[in-house]
Amino acid sequence: MNGISLCVIVKNEAHYLSGCLESAKNVADEIIVVDTGSTDNSKEIALSYNAEVFDFTWVNDFSAARNFSLSKASRDWILYLDADERLTEKSIEQINKIKIQKRKAGYYCRVVSPSAATGNPSVMKYIRFFRNLDNPRFEGKVHEQIIPDLKAKGFELIDSEIEILHIGYDVGKDILEEKARRNLKLLLNDYNENPSSYNAFQLGQSYIFLNEFKKADEYFRLVAERGELDDEHLAQTYRYLAAFALSQKKPEDAESFALEGLRRRSESPLLNVVMANIKLDKGEFEAAADYGRKAYDYNSLYLSGEKPTGFEVLVDAKNMFLYGVNLAIAAASATLFNYLYPKRNEFDISDEEKVILKFYDEIFNLNEISGKTIENALRYSDKINFEILYRILKNASEDMQKMVFKNFADKNPSSYNFNFATAELFEEDNYDEAIYYYERAFEVKPNDLVVILKLLGLFSAKGDLNGIKGMLEKALPYFEDNPELHNRFLSIYNKL
Repeated sequence: MNGISLCVIVKNEAHYLSGCLESAKNVADEIIVVDTGSTDNSKEIALSYNAEVFDFTWVNDFSAARNFSLSKASRDWILYLDADERLTEKSIEQINKIKIQKRKAGYYCRVVSPSAATGNPSVMKYIRFFRNLDNPRFEGKVHEQIIPDLKAKGFELIDSEIEILHIGYDVGKDILEEKARRNLKLLLNDYNENPSSYNAFQLGQSYIFLNEFKKADEYFRLVAERGELDDEHLAQTYRYLAAFALSQKKPEDAESFALEGLRRRSESPLLNVVMANIKLDKGEFEAAADYGRKAYDYNSLYLSGEKPTGFEVLVDAKNMFLYGVNLAIAAASATLFNYLYPKRNEFDISDEEKVILKFYDEIFNLNEISGKTIENALRYSDKINFEILYRILKNASEDMQKMVFKNFADKNPSSYNFNFATAELFEEDNYDEAIYYYERAFEVKPNDLVVILKLLGLFSAKGDLNGIKGMLEKALPYFEDNPELHNRFLSIYNKL
């Protein structure tokens, strides 16, 4: 029969269900709701949308419930959603275009999941819309999947612009952890019955979500050793292994894993992000910037639909943009920064982010930085890393360096780094300025021999014997546990 069957399984989803059915009512010719034991009014809500409601005894198996819902579907096409998902309005037109086709196909849909816990939405693509031919079946007790069965039955798998908003992750961390532990229990039971690589992969992901990284690493290593999964899953496996190795301060192992992943999926945005982080950690800044650009470009192509994707974790466009510009700054890469900076108007970025980006734009691209830009940036000086700024400015004019570091030192009088860098810049042509900032650096680190020697040298160059004597008086107490230095300073002091 022509049309679309919407299939939903529920248990106590009254809070979400109405929104789900409302979003899809204008595209669904038939609504199938399978209830696995609700004690709230989920059934009544479903009936109010003229749904066919069926009871199904829960057997700790999501695929069993999904397949029961599919068995009740009578239309040519099946769209399946969860109660905490909403079909976006723009997707209805896409679905109506697809449903008039007769091809034996399943369509990838973009599932966007905002997260209150992380503050960052995630984007994944799943087959959610497919022809109701040859009795399609899900497999897996949890994290059920339809793709293996569709492939086995000769379905084409096609990318689409259909978008689904998943609001189930936009809740508190405690609720998410409770769901994750429920799923973990089901997965462990499933793995005991069927210790497949796919189940091992899903266990690894569950342990990642629960921050139990060592356990996750064990399962991902098992998946990698077997090498049975498709390249997409193996690429993500190596991504996890690389990220964990990097967190364990093992950059060589991390790079080896990341390269294995990229060999299987060179266009994976997150694999390129991990490799960029590895190269940054190793101080290979040009390579880090190169991988960062690849991550941004591939992610954009997937999000726009210009490039088809299967099992690929995507990143919200704004978050990938901010990652890229932060990487450019950390790697002191004007090339990457200048590639990304013009795209800033595509995103709703904060005033703070605009100010900081403008600051770095002038540092990367101008011989002089404006006083207004400095003034604005100083409001967020705690967000600007000295070591990174120093690396970017090392090729800038001395006048620019003096202006930037002097302003930041004045804004952050307790910063050893900013005061020391400022003093160094004035050391050749302005003894008094250099002494002022070295003395502030000394106040922060009074046992720093380099600063003490710098100050003694400057006072000596000025012929300021009182300055030398005063400096020695301040320094002597900090070197009582170093008899050689203490005696040398004391000898100079006594001669004065």
